[in-house]
Amino acid sequence: PLSVIPADIMCCSAKNQDDLTHKLADIIKSNNELLRNEQSGAAAHVILENIKMLQFHVATLVDNDMPGMPRAMQKSGKPLKAIKARLKGKEGRIRGNLMGKRVDFSARTVITPDPNLRIDQVGVPRSIAQNLTFPEIVTPFNIDKMQVLVRRGNSQYPGA
Repeated sequence: PLSVIPADIMCCSAKNQDDLTHKLADIIKSNNELLRNEQSGAAAHVILENIKMLQFHVATLVDNDMPGMPRAMQKSGKPLKAIKARLKGKEGRIRGNLMGKRVDFSARTVITPDPNLRIDQVGVPRSIAQNLTFPEIVTPFNIDKMQVLVRRGNSQYPGA
């Protein structure tokens, strides 16, 4: 996850890893400890405790503000910033970084969740997709595909 969560470079060239990097390391350590205990034939209560600890680390990776559950803390005593905290609110990733930016080749529509899409997918209404255009450079590698799209025309999706 280092490419996703880069380290903060502090003064004197010291690196401070992101909260999520620490949390992912905790999950890996906890999972390895559980595996070691299962393979060595540890007592059932020890394995159950390892499972609970792994469950805690995964839960606090996603949401560190769950009622009835202790918060995961940094060494300094500050609570870790979980994925949910990074997404929600006015300064979160969605409202703070993704909405309301000026861009080319865009359209307006209502954003709603869709359980049928993967986490790395975005659904676009067909009426918007047929109206939305973007420049495509024709190369020897894509000329056949481009010719098919042009032959379809703009009344059939996908087309050009």
